[in-house]
Amino acid sequence: MRIAVLRPQVPFARGGAEIFTDELVAELRTRGHEADLVSVPFKWYPGTRVLTQAFLWRLLDLEEADGRRIDVVVATKFPSYVVRHREKRVWLVHQFRQAYELDGTELGQFGPTPEDRALRRRVQELDRVALGEATTRSGPEGAFALDVAAAGAGIKATSGAPREVLNADAPLRAKLQQALDRLQNFIAYAEDFEKGGEDRAYALYVLARNGRAPIGELRYYADTRIDRFSTPLAQAQLGAALAMMGDKTRSERAFATALESLEIAEPAGAYTYRGDYGSDLRDSAALVTLATETKVSTVEAPKLVNVIAKAYLARDYTSTQEQAWMLLAANALTEQAKSAKLVVNGAPVVGSVMRSMSSPQNSTRSKVSR
Repeated sequence: MRIAVLRPQVPFARGGAEIFTDELVAELRTRGHEADLVSVPFKWYPGTRVLTQAFLWRLLDLEEADGRRIDVVVATKFPSYVVRHREKRVWLVHQFRQAYELDGTELGQFGPTPEDRALRRRVQELDRVALGEATTRSGPEGAFALDVAAAGAGIKATSGAPREVLNADAPLRAKLQQALDRLQNFIAYAEDFEKGGEDRAYALYVLARNGRAPIGELRYYADTRIDRFSTPLAQAQLGAALAMMGDKTRSERAFATALESLEIAEPAGAYTYRGDYGSDLRDSAALVTLATETKVSTVEAPKLVNVIAKAYLARDYTSTQEQAWMLLAANALTEQAKSAKLVVNGAPVVGSVMRSMSSPQNSTRSKVSR
């Protein structure tokens, strides 16, 4: 069977989608299929460029190539699934997140103007049409991944507090509650595990941000299963969920375990990505973000920030997950710094302190106290 795997590509960027699609093509070939990767450069800004880029995929003719029929196309993330094909299958990595769960946040793209609101609605309508054309639809984690995405749509994360629905009408609120109900069922009926648990930790984190995480399940995992969660990120998400549900003692223990699990020493040039597309760099940034937002005091944020900086400088490139978590970590630390109270040379200062000094001034020491 001739199969084309479709992937938008931001030049000079490589992340989970790129790793996933490369491996998918390789696995299809090992199973006897004639598979190849079809990629189109993607630029999503300024705002109107989003639809222009989507229509580039719509104009592609992938029914055949070099006079030979293409049997199946496998689209992955926005806007590759806008392509036309009689046998279009979608393995949804993610949609254009700025039109969904990132809308209304600092990472969003569409403002409050009528034009931006209309553009966001057009992106969502295009998704409904394009995804509706697919003969098969799934996510990397099956229906669970789509439930989590639905739970995030129209919701804004507030630091250390439950998420709140923004400008959501009654039908959308009902869909969000249904998605959260499914996540609660997933937790309630999940079987025990020896190693893994990433999906479980993320589900509990999403539920906690909405004030619906079962505290008994959280405490059970923290007391008896914390070492079975296979990544520091999963352990930190469990710790963040416990903090949001009011159990600071277990939260601090979970974060301490995550810190111990983190492999801080990474030989230069030897870094690899795990099965969940994670890395020590991503998990270090995630620990800083989650611990800072939930005000957990035991995580050594300054030490981890230095680790992140050194790991970043050693990289030839960073993945989208690493970039996203580093941005969130920087934002969390910036918010925390706003409430810092210092005394510089006897004068009180509130917030971060940045001063440029000339060479003669450098020889004079400044005294800083908290």
